[in-house]
Amino acid sequence: MSKSVKNSIFICTVFFFIIFQNGCNVPEGAIDASTLPTEAEEIAGGTQNNEKIKKELEELQKLKTDVYRFAPGDKFDFRVYDNEDMTFNGVIVTPDGNVSIPLAGVVQVGGLSIAEAQAAVEEKLRKFIRDPHVSLIPTEISSSTFTIVGKVGNPNRFAITRTTRLTDAVAMAKGFLTGQYDGKTIEIADLDNAFIARNGKVLPVNFIEAIERGNPLHNIPLADGDYIYIPSSVNAEIFILGEVVAPTHIGYQNGMTVTRALTYARGLLEASSSTILVIRGNLATPKVYAIDIHDVMRGMQRDFVLKPNDIIFAPRGAFSQYNVVVEKLMPTFELLNLIAGPFGNNAMTLALPSSSGDSGGGGGGSSGNSSGSGN
Repeated sequence: MSKSVKNSIFICTVFFFIIFQNGCNVPEGAIDASTLPTEAEEIAGGTQNNEKIKKELEELQKLKTDVYRFAPGDKFDFRVYDNEDMTFNGVIVTPDGNVSIPLAGVVQVGGLSIAEAQAAVEEKLRKFIRDPHVSLIPTEISSSTFTIVGKVGNPNRFAITRTTRLTDAVAMAKGFLTGQYDGKTIEIADLDNAFIARNGKVLPVNFIEAIERGNPLHNIPLADGDYIYIPSSVNAEIFILGEVVAPTHIGYQNGMTVTRALTYARGLLEASSSTILVIRGNLATPKVYAIDIHDVMRGMQRDFVLKPNDIIFAPRGAFSQYNVVVEKLMPTFELLNLIAGPFGNNAMTLALPSSSGDSGGGGGGSSGNSSGSGN
């Protein structure tokens, strides 16, 4: 973003402070901030929705597969019991569906199940070995593949090997890309908005749960044709406004918390309320979280984990009506979006993600991908 655009943004921010400090009448039906969610585990959508997601993930763990049939490019290990010399690893099925095995010669296995292929090989070996018992163990199934793209080391299409799971896919793609921010090396993969799609449907898999926390429920087995997308967090930002020393916007990093973000704004002013608000999503229909910063500092409340494009707002004094804040913020951010729009800064577009798992607290977004499109 050019220097002139940044200056314009901060001018707009100052303008907001001026109109906010003039005060306003509290509208009818104002919502008390004490009713806002403060616990890390609380997720928009409710317990019923969480149970539905859990059941769906449990079903995804029971991956139903058709009877495997050999296809061109597949690899398998070949063994004949009681004949150690007849052990061969990495036998490849040719494009025409054949395999070449010593003594047995060329055998057509394309389209056959494992049992059928074993019987075909045993039939040819009977001329040389009495009552042969053959074992064919597929090790790489090229006919079943998944695709992983985005901010990974090797975006590509990979063969599914036996029971490949989501974490295996990330490892096969050589992990997530890293970049430099504020003199530190950080991952630039946005796991909050990463998703996996199957047969045109986004699955309710939370990548933070699967990758960072090792939750086996979200580490699902992959199926043929799965598509995995890991977006970038480079264009995502956090906005820090209100009663802070230096209102600003900073680049988002995975795991960033409210207290950490406030350090970039050089802390709170004396006039600031102890209740810090985090506004998430579209300002017309926002989700707002209340964090008692004093309780966080005393260790009585877990620090709140942010998500891309969150707005941190420090109200003045003993502030309790959060929708007054939203009402005041809206014209300022509409102007910011108007300024940033022509320059293509996606970080300024505060659209509410279509996710039913919008958690906020110290757990880092425990169901950020419950609808797959991210949180």
